[in-house]
Amino acid sequence: MDDVQTVDDGEGNVYYRNYEVEIAGSRYSQDDLFQLMLGHFGTFANGQTSEFSRSNIGPFAVGDRIDVGGPGVSTAVYVGEVTANSFTLLTAKGHVEAGAIRFSVETGSSGNLLVKIASEARAAKGWGGIYEPINGFGFDMPGSGKSIQTGVWGNFLSNAVKVSGGRYANISADGKAMGPTAIRTTTSTSEHPSYSIAPSRQMLIALSR
Repeated sequence: MDDVQTVDDGEGNVYYRNYEVEIAGSRYSQDDLFQLMLGHFGTFANGQTSEFSRSNIGPFAVGDRIDVGGPGVSTAVYVGEVTANSFTLLTAKGHVEAGAIRFSVETGSSGNLLVKIASEARAAKGWGGIYEPINGFGFDMPGSGKSIQTGVWGNFLSNAVKVSGGRYANISADGKAMGPTAIRTTTSTSEHPSYSIAPSRQMLIALSR
């Protein structure tokens, strides 16, 4: 699809970012929560800095376009793949990022739900400053790529906990903290990452139909 912007269309380092929350006491099963994410993505993703919308109704399907708006933002992503427990979004041309992001719901060994977000992306050409440091300022600064992404997807995971009717796994049923924070984030620019979600040839062919 000509409108998709892959990591090959970007510049600078490729960043691998992971966001995860563990939910205890969810009123929904893994499949039910995943279906809610597929059909009501905006309920999870919309926040103060971004709003996701689309014209069609129902669960995501390959090829769906999701418009992304916010302060000074007007761009889009496309649904590139949907599996039994995950879906992948690909950046459209005009997006400040070039790459892909995958959302999934799993059931952990304890029976708690794990909502995970994994992205593989870098700055679109001409937008390197949002990721790469310039005179000491860049990816780690407030308002930069990292801080914006962390805010948007941290909000997504917080909303997932609210929608589930459960609680953060590190909080007991009577409200006491029992361990480390339930929302975990990691960032890497490893040359040999443990995963890759760049769109496959088959994915791009499906989008072009």
